[in-house]
Amino acid sequence: MKRVFLVAVAALALAGCKINDDSASTLPGAGGTGTEAEARTFLEGFLKADTNKHALSQRLEPRADDYDAVFEDASVEKARTWYQHAWSTHKLTIQGTKEQTELQVFHMTTEDLKANADSAKQFPMSYSRVANALKPGLTIYGFRFVKPGETAGTSFDGLIFVNGHWAFFPKPFHALR
Repeated sequence: MKRVFLVAVAALALAGCKINDDSASTLPGAGGTGTEAEARTFLEGFLKADTNKHALSQRLEPRADDYDAVFEDASVEKARTWYQHAWSTHKLTIQGTKEQTELQVFHMTTEDLKANADSAKQFPMSYSRVANALKPGLTIYGFRFVKPGETAGTSFDGLIFVNGHWAFFPKPFHALR
């Protein structure tokens, strides 16, 4: 029995599978390209009543190399320090209220942010302070959970598809103060 288990584990490892892996790579949209449709598919998981919102949020914690892919060199360590502290103290949980059963998703690129394009106006104005600290070519998603028929609700920003998976960098203007 023990030998069969070890052979199965070895076979899975050779196949590139992971056992008991809760990493962001297993989330919907992993291996995708980071489209709005993929973001929406992933975020709809937070609307399900039986979803552990905290556990799902924690799976979005950025990996070590994600900071280098999102932030310009001068800002990487400051961002890493701030976000790692926020993640380690479990302060980053995505959730709305029970009545907020609808999802709105919006996005901007770093180029939109720097040009103050209309798409950037759905994000907090403080993003303009950190525009030059973000790498070019990123698409940053914002989203809100709303009650049916309403447009205001519980808002979040900073969802980025980076290095083949989703990572969450909310309100980078706080991280880079």
